[in-house]
Amino acid sequence: MSRGCEPLALDKAIVAHLKAHSGLFAIVGNRIYPGHNTSTKVVYPYIAYRRVSNPRQYVCGGTEIWARPRYQFDCCDDTYDGAKDVGDQLLAALDNKGHTVLGSCKETYTIESCMSKDDVGPIYVASADDPRRGMWVRVIDFIIQHNE
Repeated sequence: MSRGCEPLALDKAIVAHLKAHSGLFAIVGNRIYPGHNTSTKVVYPYIAYRRVSNPRQYVCGGTEIWARPRYQFDCCDDTYDGAKDVGDQLLAALDNKGHTVLGSCKETYTIESCMSKDDVGPIYVASADDPRRGMWVRVIDFIIQHNE
């Protein structure tokens, strides 16, 4: 029996937290999607997110488990400046802060680190086989540590 956050509960809690951030909500509104936005009529800007990994650390001699899921967020827009602005607001909402999860698990999670892959800014996606083709994307990863 799981005592901690189920992945879906944590996903919902993160999305709820992002939507509650006024600066981010002013830009993307409710356009925060799991996976890739595969709609044929994309409305910019938006964020797509996915859980990339979910390592767990067990406390020696105890029953506590610390989960450290890594989430990747694609901050997407049809302009360079738009993708950069979405990423800036995402960082403001999550970077190096402890937050209370609003999901049913009622755990506390802490942003452990921000690993931004956009050292020089958003990138233009031109690859024909990428569902993000034709847009600017700023990719930002977070590790979110919480007790299970």
